Amino acid sequence: MEERSLDTLERIQQAALEEFSEKGFLGASLRQIVKNAGVTTGAFYGYFSSKEALFAAIVEPHATALMGRFMEAQTDFAELPEEEQPAHMGEASSRYVEWMVDYICQHRKPVKLLLCRAEGTSYGHFSTMQSACTISLCVVRSRRPHHYTLR
Repeated sequence: MEERSLDTLERIQQAALEEFSEKGFLGASLRQIVKNAGVTTGAFYGYFSSKEALFAAIVEPHATALMGRFMEAQTDFAELPEEEQPAHMGEASSRYVEWMVDYICQHRKPVKLLLCRAEGTSYGHFSTMQSACTISLCVVRSRRPHHYTLR
């Protein structure tokens, strides 16, 4: 029974990932997600309370990872003595940017939802990170150009 339940959950999340990727949160249809997953609406509500709860289940681990690492980088830098900060600025930024780009590349679809398709959700503020990500991608693109595409 647990295996069947896990399969249903995975089908719902995969169908949602495709629907959200194509139409964004606001344009996505719960009816279409359920249809594409091959489950009933009742089965859907056995797993998620709403379309936003489903969206959150997909993007929350990535929001947590990105913000956690960002805050860690900020804290580490702030803890340096003020006179040492200028000398470490480029090094600290470079390490964070490389980590972030690698993370985005490894989790492209759900991170794209977070950065580009979250309008209308509590994750909408992550769209402002899109500009920072675009700049970050440009900075490291010359190092590994074939790895960096969010589209």
